[in-house]
Amino acid sequence: MSHDELLATLEDIIAHVREGDSLEGSFEYLIPDPDEADSDQWMSGYMVRAAYRIGNLQGQGFMRMIGKDLP
Repeated sequence: MSHDELLATLEDIIAHVREGDSLEGSFEYLIPDPDEADSDQWMSGYMVRAAYRIGNLQGQGFMRMIGKDLP
């Protein structure tokens, strides 16, 4: 995830929490370890894992999930 995408995701979470539309979630961001990442990926962005609830003001809502499993 790029720096701009990271900021946009954080702003989205903040907006939902501020509105009372997100009641729970988690957010983790890391820069890849240079010993474990491909040289092309090092410092090219953030590894992000997030899950947060949205849509609760309209009823049950749903969980927004971001990230992917790494090999």
